[in-house]
Amino acid sequence: INSSATNAHIFKTSNTERVRINQYGLGINVTPVDNTGLYVQAQNNDFGIRLNDESGNNLFKVFQQSANVGRMFLRGNGRSVLDLGDGADPSFIDLKQLGIGNRNPSAALDVSGSVRISGSLEVNTHTNGDTALTIGGVTTGTAVTPTMNFQGTGQLKIKRNNSDILMG
Repeated sequence: INSSATNAHIFKTSNTERVRINQYGLGINVTPVDNTGLYVQAQNNDFGIRLNDESGNNLFKVFQQSANVGRMFLRGNGRSVLDLGDGADPSFIDLKQLGIGNRNPSAALDVSGSVRISGSLEVNTHTNGDTALTIGGVTTGTAVTPTMNFQGTGQLKIKRNNSDILMG
């Protein structure tokens, strides 16, 4: 451990600085600046921050995938559940249920609030004729907003006040 006139603590291996602690925080392969706390400078691809569980299984990692491309992943129950980046590998979220604005999701994606889609929405239909997409279905007092169901058979069913209109 070397200490300089700036009151920094410097850790070296093979006479190369690896870690520096100064008034701004802890730096790995870099001098920390601007109250960063923890500042890591990647030296090459796959260099980053990693958290393992007590058995040595990789749980979380943020790293350099390639020049100017970062990647982050999270594992749970022995599988990748979040993989985000902008490189050659695709990004994904693989959860049994994801709630947005909802801490207790009851479907694969359960959104509490409005959803805006810029582009198209594709719904794969069920081959057994079950409802593939439902729009509406809100009850306010005694008034019922109409419900439209796009059936797996290619039919459109509109329901209003407990009456069905089947189209197609």
